[in-house]
Amino acid sequence: LLPVKAEMSFLGGSLGDVTSAQNNLAAIFVKLGDLKAAEVLYRKAVRHREHYYGHSHPTVARSLEMLGNLLAEVGELQEATLLLQRALSIRNEVFGKDDVESAATVLNLSTVQCRRGQYVSGRDLFKKWLRIMLQALGASHPTCIWAVQWLDRWP
Repeated sequence: LLPVKAEMSFLGGSLGDVTSAQNNLAAIFVKLGDLKAAEVLYRKAVRHREHYYGHSHPTVARSLEMLGNLLAEVGELQEATLLLQRALSIRNEVFGKDDVESAATVLNLSTVQCRRGQYVSGRDLFKKWLRIMLQALGASHPTCIWAVQWLDRWP
């Protein structure tokens, strides 16, 4: 964590500020197409947040999810699945299984499962996401309407 202390000194903030900056900079690298640089920063953010907040904190889950989504994008589906499952476990523990915070991770995990060819698992996760969103937003919300229609067309 020595380099992080230098970053903290430079940024004039706490380790939490530095890890937020790492996540934000990684997201910029993703937009610029430099996925390797983004991966390095997301991994640093995970390590530093685990050290600073502990292994079961929502900010750790956020970094795990961002890294998992990036790895899914580059085809590292096995590791992406593990990271998203861990993020979901943290979110379920902190927010509950039916919370919208957990739902976003459920949807991301559904997508990865489908990309891995595990369509039944992916569909089950999508249904779970939809159930949470229907409870949170109601059946007349555009997202829920789209999701119900999309699920009806699921192969």
